[in-house]
Amino acid sequence: YTLLGNHEILNFRGEFDYVTRSGFKSFAKTRFSPSIYHELEPEKRGRAAAFTRGGPLSNFFAQNKVILKLGKIIFVHGGLNLEHLDYGIEKINTRTSAFIKNKGKLPEIMRGSKAPTWLRYFSQNLDKQKCRHLEKVLKRAEVEKMVVGHTIQKKGITSGCKGKIWRIDAGMSRYYGQRTLKILEITSAGIKILSIKRK
Repeated sequence: YTLLGNHEILNFRGEFDYVTRSGFKSFAKTRFSPSIYHELEPEKRGRAAAFTRGGPLSNFFAQNKVILKLGKIIFVHGGLNLEHLDYGIEKINTRTSAFIKNKGKLPEIMRGSKAPTWLRYFSQNLDKQKCRHLEKVLKRAEVEKMVVGHTIQKKGITSGCKGKIWRIDAGMSRYYGQRTLKILEITSAGIKILSIKRK
C-alpha cells in the first residue's frame, strides 16, 4: 500500500519548493503545453505537467489513500487527531482523490499544519497529555496503534505511549545520507525494526 504525503499534495497544488534538482530532471521529457506552464522556469515545466490535476500521474496517486486502516493499525503520513475523525476518514480519502483527478477542491481539512499529511503532534516530545490524546484518537478510530512518517527521527524508528505510536521516518532518502535503512516489519508475531545496509 502507498499513502499520500504532503509532498504529493504540494505538487498537485503546483507548489515545488521542496523538489530537488534531480526531482525536476526526472520529468524533463514529460510533454506539456508551453502556454500553460510558461510562467515556470523551463526545468520545472515537465514535473508541473506530470503533476497536473487530472494529468499523467493523477490516476496513480488518486488511488492512494491519505489514511489507511489495516486490522487494528492505522497508517497516515503525518498524524491524526479527533478533528480528522469527526470529518471522516473515507471523506478525507475520497475528496482528496477527487482533487487529484481535478474533480473537486482540496478539502480545507487537508490544508495547513494540522492536516493529516502535515501534523507532527505525536512525532515530537511525547508526554502524558499527548498519550492520553492518542488513546482517544485510537479508541475513536477503533484501532490499537498508529504508524506515522513525515517527521524524521534522528535515532531511527521510534515508538511511544507504550508502543501505541510508531514514528517510521528515519531519513530513508539519499538526501539525508543514511548508510543504514530502517524498516518497520509488522507480522502476526509482532512488530520489529529491521536494519538494511544501503548498497
